[in-house]
Amino acid sequence: MVSNEIIGEWVKLAEEDFELAKHLIEEAWFFRAALSHLQQAVEKYTKAFLISKRWELRKIHDLEVLFDEASKFDMVFKEYLDFGRELTAYYTESRYPPVLENEISKKDAERLLKISNEFIDKIKKLIK
Repeated sequence: MVSNEIIGEWVKLAEEDFELAKHLIEEAWFFRAALSHLQQAVEKYTKAFLISKRWELRKIHDLEVLFDEASKFDMVFKEYLDFGRELTAYYTESRYPPVLENEISKKDAERLLKISNEFIDKIKKLIK
């Protein structure tokens, strides 16, 4: 049996990343860093869900792969595949130069924040 404490730790870390991303978008305008934290939040919520289903933890950051794994337990993850691909691309770009020439707009960052929030609300209900 998977400990609720372990799942809670994943959720706590995810919440920290989400709140930091939100702050960076709304207050600081550091969009590239914000999207990196947003990806981490979505990844950690997804891993919390997977671990709650007795999935063996893998060190992987690709949301498409994680959503594919998670969709074996709940199809809601399939609805977010394009979102996962986009967020993973921003995350990868922020970690492995050269960075793309196009700047991330506030509008794009806010759009991804909104989708992330919707996604996270759904996943929280699945974890409980």
